[in-house]
Amino acid sequence: MDTDVLIIGSGITGLSLAAALAPHTSVVVVEADPVVAYRQTARSVRALEPTVDPPVLRALQRRSAALIGQTLGDAAVDVSRPRRRVFRAADGRLDDVAVAGGLTVADDPAALLASAGASDTTAAAAFDDALDIDAGALQEHYRNAALDAGADIVPVADVHTAARIGGGWLIGAGQEGLEAHTVVNAAGAWADPIAVVAAVEIQGLQPHRHTAAVFGLTAPIDPDTPLLVSDDVAIRPDGDGLLVTQVAGSPGNAGAVPPSAAAVEQLRRAALALTDHPLGDLDRAWTAVRTRGRDGLPVVGYDGEADGFFWLAGQGDAVVHAAPALADLAAGLILDRHGIDRGAGQTRTDVADETIDEPAAEAILAALSPVRRVPTRPSSDLGRTAPVH
Repeated sequence: MDTDVLIIGSGITGLSLAAALAPHTSVVVVEADPVVAYRQTARSVRALEPTVDPPVLRALQRRSAALIGQTLGDAAVDVSRPRRRVFRAADGRLDDVAVAGGLTVADDPAALLASAGASDTTAAAAFDDALDIDAGALQEHYRNAALDAGADIVPVADVHTAARIGGGWLIGAGQEGLEAHTVVNAAGAWADPIAVVAAVEIQGLQPHRHTAAVFGLTAPIDPDTPLLVSDDVAIRPDGDGLLVTQVAGSPGNAGAVPPSAAAVEQLRRAALALTDHPLGDLDRAWTAVRTRGRDGLPVVGYDGEADGFFWLAGQGDAVVHAAPALADLAAGLILDRHGIDRGAGQTRTDVADETIDEPAAEAILAALSPVRRVPTRPSSDLGRTAPVH
């Protein structure tokens, strides 16, 4: 099987790029699992970013929100909805974090914290208005859009060999042998292992495990209650229950691991200590794996040495919220390299008021490039700002 672009990974990252590319060039998506998006994205349903993001990620998230509205039209309300995020913190640290993360410090923190169900309203607080995204629904949209445009999605196709041939790549995936001009590494937590298979220098991506649990409620709460972030946990309504999740997570391996009973119990205790929500029994719990670049930013662009090898990984907590914007920018780079013009009306530089103009797009891509200079220690101006405590 030959294709112009081979995408490794069928999470929302790979499928959003496939949907952006397929109207213009041939695309094949390979997935190691028998089910599309079984791993990271499947564990991010109703994803809402619980941490404070640096400017480059905030710009991508705003751009993604505009693209969702433009692409899905009236159906966008079924995929995304606004939800306020309330960050509780000590007075001495709040101002610096608020500036770094683009938050607004509350004039009336007690009222703001009370709106999020906080039991202690004496702390300082800041907020912003984020987008609550149904990751599964958005991913299904991209899957259908990619298939409708002619993309092929091949399951049970774990990449086991990769070699440069002529002007492209020969990839062994499951029982398939595929030739492609460009190989996109959108394998999430497996992105560095894929690079090893391809004999490409790794990016030093680090998977982090985040335990999450949904508890029942003994009495209903307002479904639009803001998300509360405090003491390294994020708490918000989830259907008829209450979602409680770790913010920072802990370094780990790529494979899925069941959540420990101790971690789930810690989440329960945090919800009881921090909120007045009427918590009931455990409904379900899981562990999400989110992979971050060395400086906290994604890695997006062609490899500096391996011609035709494209990185689209390391999005961390921003994997769902940045996917539409990153897919649009990545598609532009790939199509330009292939000499394909998306044509009039196909560029997205006029999306609502959240446009990323050409100079800004170039700056973002430079900040995310695989050949960028990564600082020894993450900077709050470049990488993810630490959670508010």
